[in-house]
Amino acid sequence: ADSVQNIITVLKDGGSTEDMKLEVDLSVPPEAFSIYNELMGSSPYISDTVMGAAIEKEDVLPNVMIRDVMVANPHNAKNDELMGKIEERADPMPDYMKAQIIEGGGLVSLFEDLQSQKSYYKQKRVNAFNALVRQYVSDTINPPSSTDSLMSLLQNENSLAAKYRLAFLSGEQGDWGQGQDILYNIPQQFSLTAGEQENHTQVITYSDILANLAQQGKTIMEADSSQIAALFDIEASGVGIASVYARNVLLAMGEIEYDEPILMPDFTKSSAIADERAELMKALEGHHYLEVFPNPAGDYVVIAHELELLQENPYAEIRNLKGEMLKHVYLSGKQNQETIGIKELKPGVYIVTLFANNKEVESVKFTKTK
Repeated sequence: ADSVQNIITVLKDGGSTEDMKLEVDLSVPPEAFSIYNELMGSSPYISDTVMGAAIEKEDVLPNVMIRDVMVANPHNAKNDELMGKIEERADPMPDYMKAQIIEGGGLVSLFEDLQSQKSYYKQKRVNAFNALVRQYVSDTINPPSSTDSLMSLLQNENSLAAKYRLAFLSGEQGDWGQGQDILYNIPQQFSLTAGEQENHTQVITYSDILANLAQQGKTIMEADSSQIAALFDIEASGVGIASVYARNVLLAMGEIEYDEPILMPDFTKSSAIADERAELMKALEGHHYLEVFPNPAGDYVVIAHELELLQENPYAEIRNLKGEMLKHVYLSGKQNQETIGIKELKPGVYIVTLFANNKEVESVKFTKTK
């Protein structure tokens, strides 16, 4: 897992999410193409953090550039928050561009593949760790030795959950002083989110109740009215593991009744999302960079093209169904129409392919009559 994490660290956002985000945040309109090239050059390893900053930088990065970067990073399309930011842009992104982004959401990017490998190895380690914990906890042959082994295992595990478990295990062994020292040191050892800090505060409150009872030689089932009131407050907070512990104690005391809530999926939300995406896909199907008419054609066809901001050097090729190129047509401008004589072509079906930046953009079939 560590070796995979090292690879992710090197590739993600060009090696530094903070630096790339700052570069995007401080960019000005003349730097648009430079920022665009840097984002594309670091694809498909652009993080949601940097992508979010890019979407918000509307004065620098136009819709077409955002579309290109998100298509090059399919994992970004799966982030509802990023898609929401696109909707908030002052210059609305065309529906067909949003559909092109959403199409990539069904793909697994190289970035996601690396993250999946990391998760796999991390989960294997977690499974092995939990197996050892279960083995030590369930030992009935030599419990003191297993408890010592469990303490050592938890002491060497640098995770928030392990530290909480170690603190309460110390208390169970009669050393609430050590247990509370462990708890009080957690904010110095870990960078806690707002939610984790709130949970930590409740855990401290719960452990204080247990420690006070232990000093009096009492168990939690012998809590007085003020301590029971504190347990009610912890349970009512609904925050983290402490509220679960408090609820279980109050249930055991017969102080409360509790029915586990049944969480049902919100089918209306998923249906609405599916409908919205279906509409966007219709917009994509209806958008064309290339049109060929009349169809069927006689002595000539008109090739009409409409390119995007970054698409340049357009040309078209006319091929037969065998793939043989019969005509190479130079096109001018971002949007134009060219009349092409095809009198010499035999009756049949032909394919016109539009190219820009030496990349195939779109193909259209037409029929040549006599």
